[in-house]
Amino acid sequence: MENSPLRGIFEFDQAKALLQAGVKVVLLSIDLRSIRRRRKLGKTHLTKDGIEIYNIALPLGMVPSWLFMLVGRLALRSIYSDIIKHHGKPDLVHAHFTDIAAVASWFKTKHHLPLIVTEHSSKINADQPGKKTISYGKIAYASADKIIAVSSHLANRLKQHFNVDGIVIHNIVETETFKYVPKPHGNFTFISVGNLIQSKGFDILLEAFSRLELADIRLIIVGEGSERLKILSKIDELKLNGKVSLSGRKTRSEINDLMACSDVFALASRRETFGVVYVEAMAAGLPVIATQCGGPEEFVNENNGILVPVDDVDELAKAMTYMHDNKSLFNSERIMQQCRQLFSPETIAEQLILVYKKVLNTHNITYAQNKGLSLDFRS
Repeated sequence: MENSPLRGIFEFDQAKALLQAGVKVVLLSIDLRSIRRRRKLGKTHLTKDGIEIYNIALPLGMVPSWLFMLVGRLALRSIYSDIIKHHGKPDLVHAHFTDIAAVASWFKTKHHLPLIVTEHSSKINADQPGKKTISYGKIAYASADKIIAVSSHLANRLKQHFNVDGIVIHNIVETETFKYVPKPHGNFTFISVGNLIQSKGFDILLEAFSRLELADIRLIIVGEGSERLKILSKIDELKLNGKVSLSGRKTRSEINDLMACSDVFALASRRETFGVVYVEAMAAGLPVIATQCGGPEEFVNENNGILVPVDDVDELAKAMTYMHDNKSLFNSERIMQQCRQLFSPETIAEQLILVYKKVLNTHNITYAQNKGLSLDFRS
């Protein structure tokens, strides 16, 4: 996790929120990426923010689904014995993402443990998911007692591709980090945050920004990724070197500091299952410009931002101009408070615990707040 600081961040946020709500949480991570992903192999254990994390890393990479399932379940069996030894048998298992959820179905078939699956995967959002995704999904969802999707759009995709019904529980925004802290600053500043990859639409954002006939503006792009050189080339091509800066990868705290010195958040994603960076910006009090890409439609409205079509440079440029001219119409304090009401750790933990109680009840297992639950996640 040190080399990939955002890997498993959604699961870890949920684990922390549940712990704060009185739930006992054990976080289990299976890392089957290729040997090219440099990290310590084998089993490791650490405690972070009160969360017990058990990780097993094996250099597998892109392999047939049957081999991924075989190795994944062997790894799971190995690390589960450590969890049983130190924490006892869990009350239920909560797995995240299609492939790991398929591996985690072993808990249901082998140990008869209740299984909850939360789906985040952008692969499910595709018009035609790949064969592996379909294979993993059929295994995972057939075993699940409850399926959670992080947006209504993703829940509809689950129904479309797998004919399963998912309930919607959104991702958490880390409200201790992302908060409205007004600071004086100079030029009108747009900020964008995301991995520098094709699906985040930075090429479209730069094209739109280049069309703004405004002298007092700048754009900060935060993130790293495979498209960095292409983005730098695009900045040169559009003669934006004096107005656009690439800040690289930043911590959450550093991102919030940059947002505090910015006026508007803009990201031209081509697809999102939820779009947590939009919500983080809202938690920092920023109005947002988002695309109709699958997730933001659920929470972006006339009170907190503007929605534009995917890959529409003209509409994006119009939205950016409107924000520049009408920023005063958006109340930062209200944007922050509404965001907290919907996506705070307390709100999401309450929704998850309600699901846990219902699932345990169907298995005739009594939920005891003082005892708590033992949960296993992917990290």
